[in-house]
Amino acid sequence: MSAPDTNHEKQQRRHRGPLLGIWGGLALVAVLFLGWLAFVSADAEAPEGAPAQVEGTTGRVDEAAPDPAAAQDGAPDRAEGSAPAASE
Repeated sequence: MSAPDTNHEKQQRRHRGPLLGIWGGLALVAVLFLGWLAFVSADAEAPEGAPAQVEGTTGRVDEAAPDPAAAQDGAPDRAEGSAPAASE
């Protein structure tokens, strides 16, 4: 059943405030969500351990650069193919 006497103009006036509040709440949530995404992506680290990067459109393979942090660990670099010094 429907209401016997409806006044659309009066109902529009009465619902304007709550509807604006709902839209304002949705806008606030959207702004907070975008801020959270920016915070999380700015704090993200690059993936580690990939031996090569493949460019998606051409298929060209770029070898990964050596990790500069690994070179600073204090261990002397060995030539490739040489065995480590024997420990007694």
